[in-house]
Amino acid sequence: MNASQSLFLTLAACAVVLSAAARATADESSFPFAIQTLNANRDATDMSWLNVCPAGKSGFVTTKDGHFVDGAGKRIRFLGVNLCFAAAFPEHADADRIAARLAKLGVNCVRLHHMDNQYPPGGIWDPTYRDKQHLDTGQLDRLDYLIFALKRHGLYVDLNLHVSRQFSEADGFPDTEKLPHYDKGVDNFEPRMIALQRDYARDLLTHLNPYTKTRYTDEPAIAIIEINNENSLVNYCLDGSIHTLPAYYLSELKKQWNDWLKARYRTTAALRKSWEAGSEPIGDNILSNSDLANGTAHWTLEAPTPAQATMSVEDGGPTPGTRCLHAALTRVGLRSWDFQVHQTGLDLVEGAPYVLRFWARANQPRNVVVAVMLDRDPWTTAGLARTIQLPTTWKRYEFSFTANQTATNHNRASFNLQSEVGEVWIAGVELRRGSGGRLPNSASLEAANIDLPADSFVAPQREDFLAFAAETERNYAVGMRSYIKKTLRARSLVVDTQVTYGGMAGLYRESLLDFGDIHSYWQHPSFPRKAWDSTDWNIRNTPMVRALGSDTLTHMALCRLQGKPFTVSEYNHPAPSDYSAECVPMLAAFAAQQDWDGIFLFDYHSSAGDWDRDRISGYFSIDSHPAKITLMPAAAAIFRRADVEPASASAVLEFPTKLIPGELRTHGASVSAAWQALGFAQRDSMAAGTAVRFVDTAARPSIKRSNTVSIPNVTWNCDRDNDAPATFTINSPASRGVIGFASGREIKLSGLTIAPRSDFAAITVTALDGKPVEQSAHLLISAVGRVENTGMGWNADRTSVSNKWGTEPVVAEGIKARISLDAKVGHATVYALDGGGGRMQPVACNAASGKLDIDLGPQWKTLWYEAVIERASQ
Repeated sequence: MNASQSLFLTLAACAVVLSAAARATADESSFPFAIQTLNANRDATDMSWLNVCPAGKSGFVTTKDGHFVDGAGKRIRFLGVNLCFAAAFPEHADADRIAARLAKLGVNCVRLHHMDNQYPPGGIWDPTYRDKQHLDTGQLDRLDYLIFALKRHGLYVDLNLHVSRQFSEADGFPDTEKLPHYDKGVDNFEPRMIALQRDYARDLLTHLNPYTKTRYTDEPAIAIIEINNENSLVNYCLDGSIHTLPAYYLSELKKQWNDWLKARYRTTAALRKSWEAGSEPIGDNILSNSDLANGTAHWTLEAPTPAQATMSVEDGGPTPGTRCLHAALTRVGLRSWDFQVHQTGLDLVEGAPYVLRFWARANQPRNVVVAVMLDRDPWTTAGLARTIQLPTTWKRYEFSFTANQTATNHNRASFNLQSEVGEVWIAGVELRRGSGGRLPNSASLEAANIDLPADSFVAPQREDFLAFAAETERNYAVGMRSYIKKTLRARSLVVDTQVTYGGMAGLYRESLLDFGDIHSYWQHPSFPRKAWDSTDWNIRNTPMVRALGSDTLTHMALCRLQGKPFTVSEYNHPAPSDYSAECVPMLAAFAAQQDWDGIFLFDYHSSAGDWDRDRISGYFSIDSHPAKITLMPAAAAIFRRADVEPASASAVLEFPTKLIPGELRTHGASVSAAWQALGFAQRDSMAAGTAVRFVDTAARPSIKRSNTVSIPNVTWNCDRDNDAPATFTINSPASRGVIGFASGREIKLSGLTIAPRSDFAAITVTALDGKPVEQSAHLLISAVGRVENTGMGWNADRTSVSNKWGTEPVVAEGIKARISLDAKVGHATVYALDGGGGRMQPVACNAASGKLDIDLGPQWKTLWYEAVIERASQ
């Protein structure tokens, strides 16, 4: 998560605008429900007993058999949250209360993020200096005490180094305002930037914490040191933005590129021979009606219901006298690919080079996936799949690729315009057989004047450039890890950045570090005109439970490294989604079934003070969000207590290391494309634990599947019909539940039936004593639906509230459901719980005929319940 994003995490309400949804707060199904954000009382929602205090009591966290273990060699999983900006530097009294509160929620690791962005109070830099190279002593003291408080309550720390520091002229760098945000990509190769990152690591990690009496290099409560957040030089090379760097930085990169080429080829003659092998002249355009003289003939618009879109031909193309396709989406579909323009029935020659050229623009910046792929099942790529961001003015694009895994007369040139309301214009589309650019006669290794290749260059040139970028960022990552571990002698686990940054090269890069990490968000807010404009944004506001196969969870599963721990250090279903309640239990259950090692919600808090607020404060912070917090104890049991068992079946993608540059050239930063090319669909990860292993001997990728058949604790039933039931069920002995659309149905689990009577709900039943639910004497039941602030100013489509986030208190929908427990019960008392987890009034229940029936509903004005059960004598 970058700093510009996080600066809006705590958007204040500017007005109270009643919408139809907001007026529902007054009806009988809704009620105020404020989370007591600093409550650490010992009650039914308290999961602090899972933590071993102090954190690191038995020594440093290490890895064994592909998982985290504590100092005693015992398996440990992290349920974590992020503290960002000023939240990483709280006052001492607040730090104690925050640590106790997080422990109660079942959290045992905190990721300290965006510490390096600002001067106080939001950051660590000393404001008496113009540069960002000197640590502020007051901020260090607050950080030290926070880590001390977290440690006392059994919470480990993931300490982030470079997240969002932006160098300036004060630091000795020119034209920094023209660099990517936070110098990303550039800081992988610019020597002095790397040196300053090492200086920061030294100053922070070797600093003595006066409260713990240890340096961070020697502090076992520091479980993880993260080198660089969301960063990859390869990504900037893939999207072409590397060519826009100021001359000072391009000159340095070009020097390193020429040095790399010289080490690889030694002579210009050898270089030319390699780069010109298999080249051929550009041939005829194989697309029909490219000039659109025949209207939309041969062009197809794909926008299945409920999407609504149009396609027409207009004058006003990029050059005088040319025409263009105009595609407009007025209502989004169910999936990200439900708005496409393509030409089908193409015949491509396997292994031949091709060039795709076109012009495009949009009414607002938007991502588009350009692909050459099969036009029939399994719809896999046939050599090209690239994500580009369209500008609002005409831009010409050119991509070279080699056709692979084609089907005779069943390929298509496709523009996946992404399911976001808006308009796109496309013109002059050409698909021609042949190679792109050539090495100029004046270029040579001896003169060290070989330019950085563009997308249009022939395959060997492009693959060499991507191999150079991948090797450069690997050297950076391995070098930083070596400095931290060997020079500074830090004993914590070290990760570079997230595995998907750099595509398959990113996965391989992280295989050289201690574990793999990833970030993902379901329906992250989109900003159509200006990045992070607090008044101009939207979310799609559709449920993930209805999107199996295009969801975040099964996508992340394809990005795990075999034999390495795997964490998700940022995850959320951002507010103000009506379906936020699916976030926490689905993540916890899926992660447990995949046997991952850490999951972190982004974020918990990101501002100075305001720790006792009782409203939803913005897109990401969960501290006061009832639909997230009331499901955290269930998540702790599901994931940390390991109530959900790992899948017994497995599928491992074995990928030859030597094919990584070609994979990058063909599929860009995608990892899932390699799975799909072998017939493994994203949704298949529901049936097997998945991972990627890099191999040196194989000629081509393959998937190795186990012979075991998995009988999972987790089942995801999803029909793409928007009106059909869609459910995600959890059926383990001590944790059970259902998330999704099941109103009017009976969800029969082992010894338990859940009968929801509300449209959408997340309902979990947790045995607090760890026994099977039907044998437990103490249950926690969470039943959560829609929540929102009072007076949220929703638009007509319910996709944005602009800056009208409303006021406290949060208003919650009371979920109607019957919980029927198959158990001989002598006596049972069920309590409605308040926003802190304390008991309120008893809830009516009925124990008869070998069953315990509990009727949940809005009359109890709660999202969670406690059941205390005495068994009948036998």
